[in-house]
Amino acid sequence: LDGNSRNGKIVDSIVSLGCIIKGGYVENSILSYNVVIRSNAHVEESILMSNVDVERGCKIRRAIIDKGVMLEDGTVIGYDKRQDRKNYFVSENGILVIPKTRERGEKYA
Repeated sequence: LDGNSRNGKIVDSIVSLGCIIKGGYVENSILSYNVVIRSNAHVEESILMSNVDVERGCKIRRAIIDKGVMLEDGTVIGYDKRQDRKNYFVSENGILVIPKTRERGEKYA
């Protein structure tokens, strides 16, 4: 995607009603109700539960993200397994899990 584009791209994914893809890219993923993917964000091989907000420039790969999670601009998840294991639960198969946000509006970075 070109950095100035507001058109999102969805490839081989399931996207539920109410989702908004604002210039982001989604591939081989499942987006539950009311997920927002913002400009230049990239989601690959992941499952995002309801009301997840993926801010600009985030990169997510092989993750399950619980409902209500907000990811700050530029968050990178699933690209550095060593770093991911320090911050999140990572299964034996390399699937990263981010639990539900503790307080409304709290963001993960």
